[in-house]
Amino acid sequence: MIVTFLTVYVTFLIVIVTFLIAFVTLLIVIVTFLTAFVTLLIVIVTFLIAYVTLSIVIVTVSSFSNKILARQSFSWLINTHIVVKPLKALLPEYSVIEAHVSNIIATAFKLGDCGHPAIKRADLIALATEKRDLMPNSVEPWVYLVGIEELPIPLSLRL
Repeated sequence: MIVTFLTVYVTFLIVIVTFLIAFVTLLIVIVTFLTAFVTLLIVIVTFLIAYVTLSIVIVTVSSFSNKILARQSFSWLINTHIVVKPLKALLPEYSVIEAHVSNIIATAFKLGDCGHPAIKRADLIALATEKRDLMPNSVEPWVYLVGIEELPIPLSLRL
């Protein structure tokens, strides 16, 4: 009887220890995920600081007389060097910051409405062309490019 009781008690202790190990492992996974998330936020903030610094340099050093050149420079900075469009969709706060910075740059360059449909369409055509020529193996659908035709001239990438 005592041997049976001890066997059950030891088995119970093993189950409790196993549960505690699983719980600690889960906590480690959660902490690792949170660390990765905080690291991602730090990277985003770092890129935003670099972007704003570069924007200030552009505003103070350069004098763009061509609004399209200024808009394309801004679009190039935002679309290729900060956060990729699929990630932007997951970060709604980033889009708010991006719109604010866009307004600052548009005001500094006297660009007026950068959200003009023709400018948006030109950006989408450029994005569709980049997707076709620079990411030919991309299999995921880009729903915002439905109905957008690429430029007929292929891009070349020289490294």
